Amino acid sequence: MSYKGKILILSALALLLLGTYSLGPLFTSSDNPRLSPQPWLQNVDAESITKLDFFNQEFSLVRNVDMEGDKQSPAWYVVVGDEKYPADGKKVEAFTDRIAHLAYYYEAAASPDNWSGFSVDDRNGQKLRIFTSVVSEPQETIVFGESLQGSDRQYARKISSDSTYEVDDLSRYLESGTAYWSDLALFSEKLSIQDVISIEFIIEEEGRYSFQRSESGLNQIEWILRSAEASSTEAVDIETMNRHIRNLIELRGEKYAPPKERPDSGIAKPRIIISFETATGKIYRLRVGNKNNRQQVYVRPNQSQYTYLISEWRLNTILNPLQELLPLQAGGEE
Repeated sequence: MSYKGKILILSALALLLLGTYSLGPLFTSSDNPRLSPQPWLQNVDAESITKLDFFNQEFSLVRNVDMEGDKQSPAWYVVVGDEKYPADGKKVEAFTDRIAHLAYYYEAAASPDNWSGFSVDDRNGQKLRIFTSVVSEPQETIVFGESLQGSDRQYARKISSDSTYEVDDLSRYLESGTAYWSDLALFSEKLSIQDVISIEFIIEEEGRYSFQRSESGLNQIEWILRSAEASSTEAVDIETMNRHIRNLIELRGEKYAPPKERPDSGIAKPRIIISFETATGKIYRLRVGNKNNRQQVYVRPNQSQYTYLISEWRLNTILNPLQELLPLQAGGEE
């Protein structure tokens, strides 16, 4: 075949491919046309949502409708059985906003026969029940299925319909457990390192030790360590103290202690009590109880009715400055 003939054949193939690409939509089935994002929950807005029931994981997020301007009360609770715990309001409100603006892109299937293929059947799907202030029954119940690989969408269906839709992907919210939604900050007030003027440790079978801050003039800050057994004090490195004060005031739990574990938590007779005072005279106190078999420790702040679980290594970031400094002090007394 001549060179000119090859060129003609390749040109014809290129034109054919171009024509197929251009005319393809005309021959594509219109059963499931892809749409620009369309609102899927027209009867739900973020402000009206009062409860989100994670049916598979057996917990709910419930709005605190009795706040009446009380800024100390949480806006949302995590409810598990008969227990309720403060929720992280920012996380919950971000989720309610996503729900209110949930969009669908196209109808993937119209028959229940296809539910299992999209994991929106009762066995495999993640069911979310949405309650609003409008009615006492669920305003909407959605079964979410598998996510589309390489995209920010997933399959879902309303239980009021047989159709399955491609919608915005909410799987990271739906798969999160109670620890993610809980407000686990042990000291909820906004505290800074400069707010703290003293820290005290009372340790079972070891004694009482106090770190105190003092002003030495020209805005110079000093920290000293004083123990009940010693007559003298020990100067403490300020950078070390600042680091460990930050660890203390930013301390967070991993989860709330479940009811069945509380009797053995040791909170009633703590082995360690950590207290600190702020420049305004407010005193915070943390009771440290027993360890469990998961490298966690039970703790309870004095201003809280809840018992938390924190990791043992995180607690040690608070105890380490004391353990580091006591040998220095003992060495100086010999």
